[in-house]
Amino acid sequence: MIRRALLPLLLLAAPLLAQAPPKDARWRGFNLLELFRKEEAKPFREEDFRTIAEWGFNFVRLPMDYRLWIRDGDWRKIDDDALKTVDAAVELGKKYGVHVSLNFHRGPGYCVNPPKEAKDLWTDPDAREAFAL
Repeated sequence: MIRRALLPLLLLAAPLLAQAPPKDARWRGFNLLELFRKEEAKPFREEDFRTIAEWGFNFVRLPMDYRLWIRDGDWRKIDDDALKTVDAAVELGKKYGVHVSLNFHRGPGYCVNPPKEAKDLWTDPDAREAFAL
């Protein structure tokens, strides 16, 4: 009985569900590497966001290293001032109509690049807890 009642609703909704995603869902852009490596960290540049938008692109990917926003090497001590760089990048994205994707390339117990993390996210409870912070 319930299935029969839902059938007309599904038939009405089917054309909407089958529509292609909006044109704006096609992201085209660049990696901005300012927070990719702890050793090379620097603020994002407004000029980059402006140029990306002027060239017709709408996306930036920010690969990031968590060690840039912790204090004294302690996973649980977040340095809010250090995260202002990320906040600024998001604001620049809003200003220039550029989608900002935050990508964690290194987190407590996890990394896609060398050097390897001391603990393992998948087997160490401390790493999992800190990663979820």
